Amino acid sequence: MFLMSAEYCANEIVGIRSLNVSSPLCLCGVRADAVAAAIKKFAGESFIITKAPPKQNERYHTLQGELTYQNKDFYLFYALQWGYMRKVLESGRVAAGLDAVRLITRFCDKKSVEMLFGLLDKYTFAGAPPIVELTVFPPEVPKIGRFPEMNTLIWEVRHY
Repeated sequence: MFLMSAEYCANEIVGIRSLNVSSPLCLCGVRADAVAAAIKKFAGESFIITKAPPKQNERYHTLQGELTYQNKDFYLFYALQWGYMRKVLESGRVAAGLDAVRLITRFCDKKSVEMLFGLLDKYTFAGAPPIVELTVFPPEVPKIGRFPEMNTLIWEVRHY
């Protein structure tokens, strides 16, 4: 299965990523006219084709990563780079304790911070700690969705 609309033309640059959680397949910077050859790597997998994000530059610096609370401390596995999360986290860093909290409060707006810590509080219980996967968008990116007053998108909350 794949998703692609007519808006993609031969001059577009696209990304292709697997929808299967454990799959390492993620291709960035594929010319739309080369998609047919590229999707052969995804045999038997569901995938999505999207327009590539803007090229990384200072204007689009953002924070992407995973925030958790375990062993009475906060941990943030993150990258300060714009792009597909799976790719940018390959070179991710770890912040712990107050460093993790400082990064979250520096990049996220107030409502986003309240939501993130609320999710960690709600889903922290005996057993596996929660992991919140997030992307913080810079102010220049138009806000969309149900919560236009927030600059953070929560992709999922999970337990391992």
